[in-house]
Amino acid sequence: MNSIHPNRDIKVGILGDGQLALMLVEATSRLGSIKNSEKTISVYGPDRDSPISKKFPELHLNGTYHNSKKLQDFCHSCDVIILENEFIQSEMLKKIFVNNISHTKLIPSLSSYEHFSNKTKQFLFFESLEIPIPSWELVDSKKPLDEIIDHLEKTFFYPLVIKKSSLGYDGMGVKVAKNKSELGEILEKFSWQSCSIIVQKFLYLKAECAQGFIFDGEHITFLPLVQTWQDNGICHMTSSTHSFSRKVYEKISTYMDCLASTKLRGMFHFEFFITHDDDVYINEGAPRPHNSQHLTMDACEESQFDLLMKMAFGLKLATKTLIALPAVMVNILGKRESENYQLKLPQLPEGVKIYPKLYEKKSSRKGRKMGHVNIIETTIDAATSLPLLGEKLFSEYEL
Repeated sequence: MNSIHPNRDIKVGILGDGQLALMLVEATSRLGSIKNSEKTISVYGPDRDSPISKKFPELHLNGTYHNSKKLQDFCHSCDVIILENEFIQSEMLKKIFVNNISHTKLIPSLSSYEHFSNKTKQFLFFESLEIPIPSWELVDSKKPLDEIIDHLEKTFFYPLVIKKSSLGYDGMGVKVAKNKSELGEILEKFSWQSCSIIVQKFLYLKAECAQGFIFDGEHITFLPLVQTWQDNGICHMTSSTHSFSRKVYEKISTYMDCLASTKLRGMFHFEFFITHDDDVYINEGAPRPHNSQHLTMDACEESQFDLLMKMAFGLKLATKTLIALPAVMVNILGKRESENYQLKLPQLPEGVKIYPKLYEKKSSRKGRKMGHVNIIETTIDAATSLPLLGEKLFSEYEL
């Protein structure tokens, strides 16, 4: 990547202290940050054992996401704020950023974020653009459970997809009900958590994919289209190599152009479903860096984190689509409870480059995202061999 020097007069704050924040801070270093980085970038979040707190303690300001003077002071002390997650409600952000006298810039823009602050708003946004989405309905939680189930059984066929409208990530907020008993159990469990619930038609899929873009108000950069593989609602692998039909590529391109035409300002990623008839449906969107694009860290000239930090520091983006080398990204998930974990990878053939990345988390637990490994092809047949290597690594690594 070319050497780039951010504007040292700009202070960037990251709202959220997870692994995405860690990789954004590391991208700032690659962009040529000044030595006293705490004067250039700072991170706010509630986790005292976060990846940021562990690796960059001097940058971390511990605090809750609740509306507080501490949170407002942090935001107003920065020139630019990047949202690292969707845990902060848009109503709270409005209180902080609307009519704020410090003129702090928010990435994504508040109006853009509004479309993605929960799944209900996302689905309505996609429908307004006439982008196909699996049939869905917002559950009326005020009605008795038996009445809700009776209505849903008349509207949909099993299996059914049940989703939390907000704060459901990495499989924690998405469940599949195969029968009436499972539907009742899931609805009750989600209701106890005081969240809005969406029920959606289950689609039988041939494949899944994802793509994103970043728009700075003038230039738009599209990230590579990647194929994704899911396991229990958690993405376990993505690949820059794929062989969809022309019909699929054209539909995804049309939908991405449509989304980009709305002038969403910031970085946005979208997941797509591909059926056996090559119909394409949009699944969900995220107004931030996304797990599906971690392979850009080693397979592209610029990563998704480099691009977002360039935008934050006022550096111009280019109107283009990033080209990725043949690559797969494998998510490293915790396999046991431990604070003394080490990653051990299986032996892979010569001709591939391996880039492991752990997220500096204090403890490992089963299913927790602990890191990822990018595998870059140099000599093998990427279209067939890379995903097989990725599956081998995913099934055989030790942690």
